[in-house]
Amino acid sequence: EPAIARHLSQKVPSVIGPMARDRLTRQNAVDLNHDGDRRHFARQTKCPAYLAWRLLHRGDDYVIVWAQRRIGLELKLIRASDESLLWQASHTALRWHGGLPISPASAVFAAADAARLQLDRDVLPSLIDDALRRMFVTLPELH
Repeated sequence: EPAIARHLSQKVPSVIGPMARDRLTRQNAVDLNHDGDRRHFARQTKCPAYLAWRLLHRGDDYVIVWAQRRIGLELKLIRASDESLLWQASHTALRWHGGLPISPASAVFAAADAARLQLDRDVLPSLIDDALRRMFVTLPELH
């Protein structure tokens, strides 16, 4: 959610990020899973639209000499007053390392590359940013 807010803020003049949203929902005693509460929240915050996101899939494949990690996301910008869809995008980002070992030495290098990808904690945030960047490029600037 922070990455979504960061990318969205480059396209629209004002964004209520996840921490501010959570604070405001507590203050206003609203549940954003309910249509009426979302409309009330939008009126109170003078926010005409909200962005809903959904994880389409996430996968990690690892076969000693080959590894792949992927994440698929869907975003929808929705007008709060009538729930009209204003914009929608989805994308799957992936990374893979390793390869087909054709010699003992290449098997060692492929296994090391695959293991490095599988153990890298920065890959998932990077994949999320890659997917978001690809999606938000299709949203016109609303400044």
